[in-house]
Amino acid sequence: MRHEDRIFNNDTIRIDGNTYVRCVFRDCTLIFSASGSFGFDSCSFDRCACAFSGAAKLTVQFMDAIYSAQGFGNSPVAALPM
Repeated sequence: MRHEDRIFNNDTIRIDGNTYVRCVFRDCTLIFSASGSFGFDSCSFDRCACAFSGAAKLTVQFMDAIYSAQGFGNSPVAALPM
């Protein structure tokens, strides 16, 4: 779905399968699950968080495990919300 010139406030948004054009995101949580393509064009983000689910969450967990297994200490991806 295509979203144009919208303002999102305090919303939880699943971004997969969507395109956002000139949208404003304020205090939102953007959830990515790697189940479809997405796009942002000329959007702004203010105090937003990202979260991962499904295949995207498994990818982040894999990256965290590889990083930790290499002995680098705490993984930068471990702090990402799931």
